[in-house]
Amino acid sequence: MSHILHVYLVDLAEVEAVIGSKDEKFLGRLLAELPKHDPGDGCCEPCDAADCEGADCEECYRCEDAQHPQALQAIFAGGPFEEDHADTYISALELICDDLGPYIGDASFWFGYKGLPEEILSLASDMDGDLFPFTDSTGWGHIGKESCAELLPEWEANAAGPDDHGGYAAPLATWFRRSVTEKKDLIGFWAG
Repeated sequence: MSHILHVYLVDLAEVEAVIGSKDEKFLGRLLAELPKHDPGDGCCEPCDAADCEGADCEECYRCEDAQHPQALQAIFAGGPFEEDHADTYISALELICDDLGPYIGDASFWFGYKGLPEEILSLASDMDGDLFPFTDSTGWGHIGKESCAELLPEWEANAAGPDDHGGYAAPLATWFRRSVTEKKDLIGFWAG
């Protein structure tokens, strides 16, 4: 099964500093940009809008529009992080990265592909289970700016050569170059 990896240019330390920061201004800005949860719009099929208990409604809690605000609030509060909502925490963390730094590209991949560069796996999964409960349907990872600087010459050579490593050489070279130029880490998120 194919997955999409979204890559952002953000300092990992900056992302980690958000967790438990209780930064109400930043949280408020992110919450204001989310779609509003309204069971009357049909976003929660199992929920009867007339009987909805709002944010505490169990059926609504399964609704994506209701989960993102709760996940963002949990991240800014530093937890607790419930195992049942691991996917939503990772999705909310991607919203945070989208705000902190630019989105710089994506790549399709599938686990088990023998030609998949280790760097794609690092961007997809090296942080799984570190900050949030583990999930096997989404993931995230990073490559530090120092590693990007070390890997850049190799991937520039790969991109210019006959073996493009399954089409991954050019995007990796571009991402590493941006990391080096802007002195930021690469953070990736996948789902699928």
